[in-house]
Amino acid sequence: METTFHLESNTQEWILHIPKNNLSEDWLLQLIKRIELENLLQKANFSTEILALSEKIQENWWERNRAAFLNDVIQ
Repeated sequence: METTFHLESNTQEWILHIPKNNLSEDWLLQLIKRIELENLLQKANFSTEILALSEKIQENWWERNRAAFLNDVIQ
């Protein structure tokens, strides 16, 4: 499965072209929510200690849940 993404920009925005046949709308909406959250976190200007703790929590979660999360993907 080949997915070709194309990124453009104009003076005010980024434009990302994604083929519809490879990604579901639900998946894309989840990705947009994640991008919005990341944007809010950057604006919050958290200290590096809080960001490091967040990364460690995320790493620990991923290590504990990787197999179950990817079970349906890697078969």
